[in-house]
Amino acid sequence: MGNRVDEFEVEGYVTQVHGPGDFVIGNTRVQTTASTEFRGGAIDEIVVGAKLSAEGRWENGVLLAKHVKFHQSVRLEGDIQTVAGSSITITGLPGVTVTVNGQTEFKDGSLGNLSPGDHIRVRGRLNGTDSMLATLVELRASDNDVDLQGPVQAVSNQTLTILGLAINTAGISDGNFEGLTDQSIGRTAFFNAVRVGTVVKVKGELLSNGTVIWDEAELED
Repeated sequence: MGNRVDEFEVEGYVTQVHGPGDFVIGNTRVQTTASTEFRGGAIDEIVVGAKLSAEGRWENGVLLAKHVKFHQSVRLEGDIQTVAGSSITITGLPGVTVTVNGQTEFKDGSLGNLSPGDHIRVRGRLNGTDSMLATLVELRASDNDVDLQGPVQAVSNQTLTILGLAINTAGISDGNFEGLTDQSIGRTAFFNAVRVGTVVKVKGELLSNGTVIWDEAELED
């Protein structure tokens, strides 16, 4: 690729963070400067698993970023367990925190009128190992559905870790593992395709005791 390319772009998931503004997207080392423009996020939100694109100058094996853009890759749905300050937790997703800020869009409501038991759908991006920054919060009709979508942080045997939560897929039937085009591909092919950084959506049902029975897993683009 030579020592220098004036216009170079990479898009994908952060696989390593060496320090503030020094990180790896896929296999590409990216470094920011004082003049780098951040779109849709801030430098301290660059964490492993975040989906970013970076554009700038390629020099000596490093992309020196002129622009860094944050992409949405995390979604969840479920019943609110707690609302405290700018943070929301979801019943059945222990340890996962949803953070809202001044840029969060609320559909059919606002943070002030959300309360425990409300069923919501949230879209946003990672801003920590077990937390997401919500870009959209949508109030939904009451439902037992619990969904969690995000980049896989670890995969071990039949367990996927997403947003710091270990999802045991042992109870999901073979026919409910789906590929990118929503077709059933089976457990073996599914796990052959999953790597750290692969976006996966798991769907389940909330039981009366507050736990979730996971019954479907999908590869997401």
